[in-house]
Amino acid sequence: MPFHSSPARPPDRVFQLLLVWTTVLMTGLLGFIWRYGPNMPVYDEWPLLSPLVGEAAVWQWLWAPHSEHLYPLPRLVWYVLHRVSGYDFRTGMVASVLLAGGSAVFLLAVAARLRGRSHPADALVPSLLLHLGHWENWLLGYQVAFTLPLFLAAALVWLLTARPVTTVRLVAAGMGCLALGLCGGGGVLLSLPFAVAVAAVAVSRRSVGAVGAAAAVGYAVWYMAVRPPCPDPPPPTGMGAKLVTLAELSAGAAGFPGRDFWPWSCMAVGLAVAALARLVFIRCRAGERARLVWLGCGLTGAAGIAAAIAVSRTGMFPQMGLSSRYALFTGFGLSCLYVAARPVSGRVAGPAVAVLLVGSSIPEGLDYGHYFRHAYVDMRTRIRAGAGVEELTAVFVTRVYAGTDTPHHRDAMRGGFEVMARHRIGPYRPAR
Repeated sequence: MPFHSSPARPPDRVFQLLLVWTTVLMTGLLGFIWRYGPNMPVYDEWPLLSPLVGEAAVWQWLWAPHSEHLYPLPRLVWYVLHRVSGYDFRTGMVASVLLAGGSAVFLLAVAARLRGRSHPADALVPSLLLHLGHWENWLLGYQVAFTLPLFLAAALVWLLTARPVTTVRLVAAGMGCLALGLCGGGGVLLSLPFAVAVAAVAVSRRSVGAVGAAAAVGYAVWYMAVRPPCPDPPPPTGMGAKLVTLAELSAGAAGFPGRDFWPWSCMAVGLAVAALARLVFIRCRAGERARLVWLGCGLTGAAGIAAAIAVSRTGMFPQMGLSSRYALFTGFGLSCLYVAARPVSGRVAGPAVAVLLVGSSIPEGLDYGHYFRHAYVDMRTRIRAGAGVEELTAVFVTRVYAGTDTPHHRDAMRGGFEVMARHRIGPYRPAR
């Protein structure tokens, strides 16, 4: 009897092109870091240098509060990156690009899996996560605290949308939920929907996968109970102001156009969300709930983060919701919504919008790159000319650390300069 092999499935050329597009975006961001990324602390990193170089207990620092957050896992990653690289502050920036790119690839794979093949409009997914409008996440290495939970959440979506959902997958998902919870308040809010859904599926199948998910839920409850209060709470604001911040967060996902054309950009994003939500509703009615629930977990977690930011940050400064660092979370939520909707139209319009989204953020992103590059060059020039810590602190405290010049900020920056001078790292690194 002759052997008849099943016909080979033709390669997904569109998926290959999407991977090329994602690689191009990541390469561009890595080039941006190579050209403009400053080898010095930026913003939140200034008070964190003592444990980084071994002058303070690392284990206690991993669990020390950062504002109202606990970041043990991202801090561990950040610490290891610096130790391995010889304390090059750009390694965290590179890691954030790789983590965001990995998140995009996971979501592209999920889109191809659910549809059967990729679609050209899927180029929107990497474009939402890898444009220069997120410049703060690319020029601040400590932002692995944001990019790491997004990577873990995207990996959970990819893991759980595969069929069949085996015990091994449920166990791995439970551990992933627990790791996600160790990534601060944002990680906890992302992990809770996944942990509850994984626990429900595992219990219905009497699987040991429920253990890890239950541990993640328990950790989230503990975290909410013991997390420290914000040391610098914003002034009280009404519900209307908080809703405006939510709207700003949605528009900020589009990068600089979302900020420059506010509030019209918010209306455009709102119309797109409504259209995608309608498609998701249709697919749920068609019986696709089992797979879409995991994308719903990612979307619910991102929406929870946006709501938490609106509640805890509104009033901190004008148009707080348009801050660059927070837009990555709403970009992830919009990507999950798009993948769940899987529109069949937009073969030309989708890639065009993706290119416009990326290209329109380049000019202003390069402006911020120039700003920090100039600050770093100025700092090194002053150090080589013999400038002391007091002079450097007075010049740079409002340029690369905080927007206000206070005794607390000066003390933190002065300590950071002293640590770098003792260990000859950052701007004190000898010229090669």
